[in-house]
Amino acid sequence: MKPTDHTAVHRKFGRAEPRNLRFAAVLALLTPVVLLVHGYHPLADDGAIYVAGVKKLLNPDLFPSGSVFVLAPTRLSVFAHVLAAIVGWTHLPLSAVLLACQLLSIFLFLTGCYRVAGWGAALLGACLFTLPVAGTSLSLMDPYVTARSFSTPFTLFALAAVIEESWMWAAVWIALTALVHPLMAAYALLALATLALTQRKMWRSLAGFAGLGWILCTVFFFLTRHEPSPAALSRSYFFLSSWQWFEYFGLVVPLLLLAVARVVQTWSKSKRWRTAGLFAGSLILCIYIAGFIRQYFVIYVNPWCGLIATLQPSYKDGDIVVFDALYGQVPFDAIAKESGFKVHEDGLPETIYRWWDEQPAKVWGGPVLRQSDVDATIQRAIASTSTKTVWLVLYEVIYYDPRDKLLAQFSQLGNATQVFQTAPDKTDDLPGTISLRLVRISLRSGQVPTTSPNAAP
Repeated sequence: MKPTDHTAVHRKFGRAEPRNLRFAAVLALLTPVVLLVHGYHPLADDGAIYVAGVKKLLNPDLFPSGSVFVLAPTRLSVFAHVLAAIVGWTHLPLSAVLLACQLLSIFLFLTGCYRVAGWGAALLGACLFTLPVAGTSLSLMDPYVTARSFSTPFTLFALAAVIEESWMWAAVWIALTALVHPLMAAYALLALATLALTQRKMWRSLAGFAGLGWILCTVFFFLTRHEPSPAALSRSYFFLSSWQWFEYFGLVVPLLLLAVARVVQTWSKSKRWRTAGLFAGSLILCIYIAGFIRQYFVIYVNPWCGLIATLQPSYKDGDIVVFDALYGQVPFDAIAKESGFKVHEDGLPETIYRWWDEQPAKVWGGPVLRQSDVDATIQRAIASTSTKTVWLVLYEVIYYDPRDKLLAQFSQLGNATQVFQTAPDKTDDLPGTISLRLVRISLRSGQVPTTSPNAAP
């Protein structure tokens, strides 16, 4: 196949020319801008799991009771092992190594975008760095360091190599992707095979490849078919049947945009259709700008603000606020502090801050709830002569207590009234799908609740 002009530009990239230094300098200047605009949260979401895994590799004595969970991301990937080795060899703080890795991953991502489609793609990638991907609960890139921080740029390099029909380099980049993130490498391999067959116009092979994919998906579906757990059902994007009507457009719109872009590109080369092509491109750009402006002016109401606004007028000295998920105390306290609202707090089995102080490693999380913790908290509430009301904050109960056993046991203390709740999820036919609730329990004097081993969440 005769290389296109764009391919020729790519092949010039590898030469030792002064323009490459200017190119690297521009992307190096753009890298911290992307970091500042999109943020950096090293211990958020999956980032906290990877960091815990690296710490476990550096210090095997950490997380004695949760080592299986902490080491899960380290089994099939060399990523955490490489980070741990870098920290061990350089004796640098882990936080400094993570920040350096984040900056490096941004630079590689922008470079990969340029390699695929030039400066327009690099600038677009910089703007949409953390854009959520429909139906996946993933972003293009994360504001924290994970294995995907490097598997994504490596995949872009492999894509550029396939476009150039440089099969050896494509294999090298896919192999590196597999070392870092095997699952993403498998997805990338399918996409690259599709692209290679399309470039060579091997339509019959492409149809057979797609048909084989459908057959394999069907076989896997029937082999692994089972009743999903409530926790799995809380992730509605796992199940097409749980999607709302507009979410299906996430499957079609990217293909339509690529088709429209191709049409606009073709029309722009023809004098006859150039005006129409420019008009279509301008119309699409205006639609995007309008969408961004609309999103900018959408008013977001923090649910914790609503909960505290409901609690504050009714709270009295001596009342106790109890959190089912201890880390829910952190956003509660942050909002309460802004409002100048001070409360007497408790948790299961204690406040999150006291529990964190007792842990050898300070990471985001909380204790595993036991029945004895519930009993101890209830007994403290009963023993307090000044306590007349217990305010129970139920946060993300779908993960911990889908059948509301905790609420049922606390309700034995007195009259329970739900005074606040966030809007229910679209799977509101499932118990426990409300993400945040506040329940007022007016204590009855002399009431001793019954307990059982099965009452704990």
